[in-house]
Amino acid sequence: VTGVQTCALPICEGFVLAALGEHLPRARYLGLELRAEALPLAAAQAPHAGLGRADALRLPLADAAADVTLCLEVLEHLPDPWAAVRELLRVTRGSLIVSVPDQPWFALANLARAKNLTTLGDDPEHVNHWRGGTFVRLLASHAQLTPVVRSFPWVIAVCRGAA
Repeated sequence: VTGVQTCALPICEGFVLAALGEHLPRARYLGLELRAEALPLAAAQAPHAGLGRADALRLPLADAAADVTLCLEVLEHLPDPWAAVRELLRVTRGSLIVSVPDQPWFALANLARAKNLTTLGDDPEHVNHWRGGTFVRLLASHAQLTPVVRSFPWVIAVCRGAA
């Protein structure tokens, strides 16, 4: 994927940035995180990336500034995830890649590893709980979808702005 020049990653802690930097070292990366306390971790994980604090609903980027934008494990935390999708598409020139937990599989996987037992496996910070097909249908009403894959227990979709 040599055409990737810039990659904006809203709400990250550096793990994906570090992996991308290993595989695409010549690309430029920008990681945006809402929580200030997560930025030092991101800096330690991905010293090659630019980092900043931002809200997914108000990204500090110009229209079409990023060749590729990743939004991983974010939308399930937002009261208005579709506003975030619109904002992400605004700053994306190429593809937007999003992932969300595929329910009920995500919760069941958490229960299997004894995580979040008091909430029956649901992450207490999640305000949205989508079955994979439901999420894909909703996302398709906001963007053009290309590949959609399930990687247990997540749904990952590649999309572009609606035509």
